[in-house]
Parts: sequence; structure tokens; C-alpha cells
Amino acid sequence: NALHYAHSSGIVHRDLKPSNVMIGPFGEVYLVDWGLAMSLRPGEHRVPSARDNTEIIGTPSFLAPEMLTSEGERLGAHTDVYLLGSTLYTLLTGHPPHTGANVMAVLFNAINGTREYPEDAPCELVSLTERAMQMEPADRFPTADALRLAVQAFLEHRGSSQMAEGASERLVELERLMAEGA
Repeated sequence: NALHYAHSSGIVHRDLKPSNVMIGPFGEVYLVDWGLAMSLRPGEHRVPSARDNTEIIGTPSFLAPEMLTSEGERLGAHTDVYLLGSTLYTLLTGHPPHTGANVMAVLFNAINGTREYPEDAPCELVSLTERAMQMEPADRFPTADALRLAVQAFLEHRGSSQMAEGASERLVELERLMAEGA
């Protein structure tokens, strides 16, 4: 929701990662550290314009591919969608999406690396994460809110999905037992 609001105001965060998401004592969620934020509407805000960006900055382990160029006009809400996907990836795996022995290896993996998920990661959540982290911005969720709605839908029906998976597993076991004559 915070990103949806920022994007509707023409601001991109550019440094989303788990350590920049804080949970308050009553479950409220705060998005912090807006130090790298940029405006998508030149002259409208007191933050630098994304169009004028000439540096590669951000947290290497989470960078979106378009952040690896000094072409600020390539930055947009889709950049934060990728970073949301990177955050979701970290929640699913316990580590950031881009890793390596040094910064150059991390940056190389940001463009060429493959991602692996734990076996028990919900397939639908993996699919949402992968869509958010597509190399091409046009292949990602169109907005942070669209990603939020997809995750919310997953959360609302995950109990049904787990029940169906369990039933499928029991069916396979029953068919095996029947084939053995048990």
C-alpha cells in the first residue's frame, strides 16, 4: 500500500528489502529508508529526478536489472515491483536473490543468475515472485498494487490449496495400495 501511494505520487523507493520493512506493535507495516527515492515527475518533488540518475546505486543483492545502468529514464514503478519480488524471494528462501563472493559476482548474478526455491515453497507464491522479478519490466506485474492483490488472493485461498494438495497425495497413496491389493 505504501508503494502504491508513492507510485501514484510519482515517487519510486529504489531500495526495498526486508530490512526496510518494519512491523509496528499493532501489526502496522512501515516502509522506511527513502534515502534513494527519486521522482518520476521532474520538478514536482524535492527529491532527485529519476531521469537525471547517472549512478548505479542500491543494495546489490536486491537490484532490479534496470538499476544496473546509469540510464535513469529506465527506472519506474516497475523497478519497485522487482524489488518487492526480491523481498518476497528472501522471505521464501531465507537469503537475497543475488548472491556472490564479491560485489562483481553479485552484480553478475543480478543479470545472469538463476533462482532456486525450497521444495516446500508454495508453487503459486514462487510463480508470483518469479513474475515480479522478470528481467523485462513489461513482463512483471503492472503495479505494486497488482502484486499486492495477487499475494492477498493467494493468502485467502491457500488453505483450500493445501487441502487439495493433501487430497491428491492421499489419492496417489490409495491408488498405490489398491494396485498392491491392500
